[in-house]
Amino acid sequence: MDSAGEGLANYTHQLLVSVSKHLFVARHGILKYQEKPVDVHINNYANGKKEHLVYYVLRDRCSGNFIFDVATTVTQIPLLDFLHYAWKRDKEEDHFWGLPQSLSVPKRISSPELLEGLRMLGVETFHPSSGFASGIRILKDLEDSLCYYLFARSAIHSLDNVQMCKSRIYHYMLERNKEDNKVALWQDNLPAGHPQDVPDYDSFMRSFPVPAQAKKGLKLFRGVGVGAAGNGRQLDFLATPIDGKKYSAGKLFQAEEIVYEAWQVFDREKRLKLAYEALRMN
Repeated sequence: MDSAGEGLANYTHQLLVSVSKHLFVARHGILKYQEKPVDVHINNYANGKKEHLVYYVLRDRCSGNFIFDVATTVTQIPLLDFLHYAWKRDKEEDHFWGLPQSLSVPKRISSPELLEGLRMLGVETFHPSSGFASGIRILKDLEDSLCYYLFARSAIHSLDNVQMCKSRIYHYMLERNKEDNKVALWQDNLPAGHPQDVPDYDSFMRSFPVPAQAKKGLKLFRGVGVGAAGNGRQLDFLATPIDGKKYSAGKLFQAEEIVYEAWQVFDREKRLKLAYEALRMN
């Protein structure tokens, strides 16, 4: 790979897709944190019983500017959908866009179809020499930030709420310090002609050959059983509209009793569990 432009923004992007070893979706759509790490990754998650979170990250190697999304091992985001969204210009997360000159693709998430399509788009690909070279450190920082905003600053522990936390995570990780503003560094180091527009979605997808048969592990294309990008999952008592539910004085009384019990509980997690139980009464 030519290193002449490695100090420029949008010259090299780092692609990372990783299954969380700590965060998973429990009953009723509630996100849980498990202290002891689980031996789970993108190629063996199907053997596990839990629905783990999956992180999708595209990071500019020069500046550290990045874009991310979160799904689960059940509602995966097709990798090509994530890449096209990350590279397109007109989107809510407008701090990051544009095709790079080259893309770092770890072997674990690589495929002939992915590499061939990127070549057709004029993006050079290479396998990083190590986890450090792949930019893997950002995954821990991202999960730490996610846990803080999701569990310490919110009472709604669901995948849908992850989407609500995104702007705060971006601000904390990218723009909280003027001396280390990664978005400004990205903008200040863009070479002439960058960022480069990505083709429209249909043209983009036509660049990638479809595999002859379905493969296990990471989803590249949309298909049966794959959720739409950014689908998310909501807590069960918030997913059902309140309109149309029949009023029950008895259940309201039961819910109030649970709330009174929650007020007397010191442990935050137990208190939230009781609050969820009260809200689930209908």
